[in-house]
Amino acid sequence: MTRYFFIITNGTVVTDHDGTEFADLGEARQAAVKLFCSIVADDPSLVLKRSDFSIEVTDERGLVIFLVQMLTVSSPAAKGAGAG
Repeated sequence: MTRYFFIITNGTVVTDHDGTEFADLGEARQAAVKLFCSIVADDPSLVLKRSDFSIEVTDERGLVIFLVQMLTVSSPAAKGAGAG
């Protein structure tokens, strides 16, 4: 088991000091994506109005090994349609 740490950035940085043990990197990636989706489900404005919302997954050395981000881009056709 390897310990991974999730660092959440959304205007401020929330550092995971305890970490969570996972069997492998794939399991840690799935957990990070599930956490990201859960947070966005509760507050979609994090990705609609901010460009810095992300979750970094680091290992015990502090190396970033995985990043979860979402990009939203408005079409030029959406200009003036309230889709800002």
